[in-house]
Amino acid sequence: MTTQQAGSEIAGYRIESLIGRGGMAVVYRAEDMRLGRKVALKLLTPQLADNEQFRQRFMRESRLAASLDHPNIVPIYEAGEADGQLFIAMRYVRGSDLKGALAAEGGRLPVERTLDLFTQIADALDTAHRAGLVHRDVKPGNILVAAGREHTRTGHGDHVYLTDFGLTKRTAELSSGLTGTGHFLGTVDYVSPEQIQGKPVGPGTDIYALGGVLYECLTGQLPFRRDDDAALLWAHLVEAPPPVTGIRPELPEAIDAVVAHAMAKDPADRYESCEVLLHELQRALGLPATISSQSGRHTDGAGGRTGRADLASDGPQADPDTVTGDVPDVSRHPSFPSGPLPRFMTQTSVSHGIPPPAEEEPGREEYDDAGSEWDEDEREAPPEPAARRRWGLVAIVAAVAVLVAISVVLLQSFLSSEDYRTFTSRETVVPFRLDHPADWGTVVSPASDIVLGPNPTAADELFFLRGAPDGWANATDAVRSGSPDSVWLYVYSSAATYDTADTQALQDSVASLLPRDTQFESAHREVSVAGAPADEMEAVASDPEDPQTRLRVLVDVVDPPGAGGAVLLAFFAPPDTFEDHRPTFERIRDSLEITG
Repeated sequence: MTTQQAGSEIAGYRIESLIGRGGMAVVYRAEDMRLGRKVALKLLTPQLADNEQFRQRFMRESRLAASLDHPNIVPIYEAGEADGQLFIAMRYVRGSDLKGALAAEGGRLPVERTLDLFTQIADALDTAHRAGLVHRDVKPGNILVAAGREHTRTGHGDHVYLTDFGLTKRTAELSSGLTGTGHFLGTVDYVSPEQIQGKPVGPGTDIYALGGVLYECLTGQLPFRRDDDAALLWAHLVEAPPPVTGIRPELPEAIDAVVAHAMAKDPADRYESCEVLLHELQRALGLPATISSQSGRHTDGAGGRTGRADLASDGPQADPDTVTGDVPDVSRHPSFPSGPLPRFMTQTSVSHGIPPPAEEEPGREEYDDAGSEWDEDEREAPPEPAARRRWGLVAIVAAVAVLVAISVVLLQSFLSSEDYRTFTSRETVVPFRLDHPADWGTVVSPASDIVLGPNPTAADELFFLRGAPDGWANATDAVRSGSPDSVWLYVYSSAATYDTADTQALQDSVASLLPRDTQFESAHREVSVAGAPADEMEAVASDPEDPQTRLRVLVDVVDPPGAGGAVLLAFFAPPDTFEDHRPTFERIRDSLEITG
């Protein structure tokens, strides 16, 4: 979708600057012209407004989300439609998201800070659940961490906001105009088994995801890391998360039971509320438990259910069976299918150049969530009797998919040279994979824009904060120093289509995604990339503060038939070294594969 220029107005809001963008929406800092306050204005891609069912549901869920009054849920000021454009005006939060906080801490958080954050997140989710709203996409990118100490708290002093309520429903009905198949707007890194199976969702769905986020905060790793979606979905369906203490042996073993309980395969076997999860986390760490919000029955650390009175009588003293002793054999958990669990060889891709979170793939493919509708009057479906669970069929289908996917991965690994590795993006509108030099790292914005290169952090602001006065600062320093690492690839995926018949219109659309003052030097030429039609152009980007600092640009706009969107590849390098890098650029471009 076209980027709004600073000063433009929509629905009574004046655009000031770009915050972030993704395939489905663009977020701006804007001013409410009626009240004079700063807001975060999210504009959804116009194709979404064309679908009447989505539009009505968007308005209904936005109203429900706006009714939530909680200090840790981003307030929604207004949601509506203006000139065919769906929008949401929210509180503008200065700071980062949890993904950025993890990166800043070297990949994982101190225990004290984790507890502080989860105290707030848990209470926010429980409040939403009592109002009949399930988030469905709890992940670090949807947890905002406010900058400064404006709202000073205990511990680290963070103030956390949960965002993107009302935007996490399934979008199967949008397949004709967006993705080609029904996909839900989320990531499968934290997806619950019931979502994978297309069953009704409920509060337990968010508790499962919260358990995955807890695992990542404590270890710096995702609970399940796989190179392909079939293997990852299989892991969510039948495998227990690896013990936290296998990575953090200094932590109490009871932590492993807490995570396993939160991520039980059957929603009925998980904690009954996020508050109870938090309570058990505190007990596992040997800390006094705090209970501050309303909740249902308590579930103890071993899986048994206790009433609220029992919880109160326990006091801060931990149950010895919960805090000490061996970790329960989760393979015998009642939510697991009977019989031995299969084990598959997997290959984990590791990126270089940034802290441990960069070792993980930045996104996961959206998946078909048809059947997960959970309206205001819907409640979590009762669990099926064990005898009726269809694990056998699920296991067979998943096993076949995993074996096929593993064969592909092994073949690709065999054919690829050791100096290249495969990068896979599954959270973008058009999922893809490509090969890049093994010493390149990746940085992914909250909007799923991607920068790759030997030193990607030197240029992330150049692309993610396009239009910011200091966006060029780090890149300019790298170019001036003559660093051989001054070479980058920027990748953007969008549901929008491009007018390739009009060169000027195409260049204007592409320029809106590139650094300021990018000047095209050639008309577009038709090429083929990944077996799909593409348009290629060359340009020069200059630092507005120092026009002598320039980067030469090679742009490929790939429009795969039936993919529901386009992929933009923009290669950057200083003019005097660009031709030296061209063979690398061409190899990366030729390796592109559309996976969605």
